[in-house]
Amino acid sequence: MSPLFASRTQVVLKSRHRALALEALEPRTLLSAVSWTGAGDGKSWTNPSNWSGNAVPGSNDNVTISLGGTPTIQITSGNQAVLSLTSTDPLSISGGTLSINASSTIGGGLTMTGGGLYAYGAGTSVSVAGATSVSGASLYAQNGATLTLPNLTSYVGNNSTLEANNANSVLNVSALASITSQGGWNITAINGGKINLSALTSLTANPSISLTDTGGATLLDPNLTTLSGVSATIDGTDAQVANSWTKFVSGGLFVSGGTYSLTKLTDVDLSNLNVQHGGSLSLPGVTTFATNENTFEASGTGSLLNVSSLTSVTYNASWGIETLSGGTVNLSGITAFGNSQRAVGITDTGGSTLLDPNVTTLTNAGVTLDGTDTQVANSWTKFLSGNLGITGGAYSLPSLTDVDGATLNVMNGGSLSLPNLKSYAAASSSFTAQGTGSILNVSALTNVTGGGWGITVINGGKMNLSGMTAITVPSGITDT
Repeated sequence: MSPLFASRTQVVLKSRHRALALEALEPRTLLSAVSWTGAGDGKSWTNPSNWSGNAVPGSNDNVTISLGGTPTIQITSGNQAVLSLTSTDPLSISGGTLSINASSTIGGGLTMTGGGLYAYGAGTSVSVAGATSVSGASLYAQNGATLTLPNLTSYVGNNSTLEANNANSVLNVSALASITSQGGWNITAINGGKINLSALTSLTANPSISLTDTGGATLLDPNLTTLSGVSATIDGTDAQVANSWTKFVSGGLFVSGGTYSLTKLTDVDLSNLNVQHGGSLSLPGVTTFATNENTFEASGTGSLLNVSSLTSVTYNASWGIETLSGGTVNLSGITAFGNSQRAVGITDTGGSTLLDPNVTTLTNAGVTLDGTDTQVANSWTKFLSGNLGITGGAYSLPSLTDVDGATLNVMNGGSLSLPNLKSYAAASSSFTAQGTGSILNVSALTNVTGGGWGITVINGGKMNLSGMTAITVPSGITDT
């Protein structure tokens, strides 16, 4: 064989042994069209025989329901999911859920007596046309989807939720004008979601409604004036919510950030007001308040609850006032706390401020002060039948001349001086100084009447009773 021929032969052989290079293809999701045949029982979504292909549709299926005779397709259980849904026949959901992940139209009407309807995913728009009834069921718009129910005019809440969650998610129920509560339920706009309740004028709970509007969300409520039994949490990121509110009763309003001045809100009877995390709530129109074991609280540095226009309180039961960890409660319009029948509990600690420049009389008050608010109590003249606890700091209250029936307790190195207290009527009450450096100075006291007076000086405390010459009322004295 010639070298030339041999060389060619080698080249040919080498070429025959070259490996083939195969390019990998990206994975593909097969989408299928599924239609309702009704060949099974003619009504059950979960019956495979009712669908083309004899299989219940799944999350990758584009579903069409359009059968003559307008049968009502029923979802009663399970978590059903489709890519899209086009329906001209009525749909009923009484249990379970239906999730729709692409733009769809439910055109034959919708009846919900339980379960939930979800619109999910960026750009997804689900619209419900035709007669619409929702009772005890939940509606969700999530992850950028829009769910619109233009014919939903009434709603029954019962262990259910209306929710818009994540940026650009919209639950549009703008025609909803009437709500009935048969159990606790939720309205939740969070993380940039939006709920349109623009037709709603009142919201009454039985027993409770939890309303949350936080995280850059929007609750469109321009005509909502009355809320009863509602627990509302707002964080300042929705500047227009609550501006129309005039009455917020028997509920709880929690401001967890931002600044709200609600000039139209004039009635907060039987409600708890709570401001936290540096938020601010001002209610310039609230002049009266009825309490039934309710609390006003400002907690956290910079937190402010301003009810400075409040002048009159009706005590159906006790009232709590708490300024904690740097918060401020402005009650500058109040002249008295508590009464002979009902108590008030006041805590002003942790560098907080209770603005009470016009308060003169406290009756049945339980008060705890730690010395970090130097202006509180300076106007007090009477502290009757209550309990004044000083847990730190130094207070000299020259205006306080009457503490009849009250218990005075100084501890943790605190100091309380009442230089003008000259007489005292005991009523199963006591004076106590406990802990190293704790001082109760009532050196001007000369006359004690009544019955049941305890005097306790323990663990390094000191009590000055140098004005007393005799103790004739039944008393118990401990000095250890």
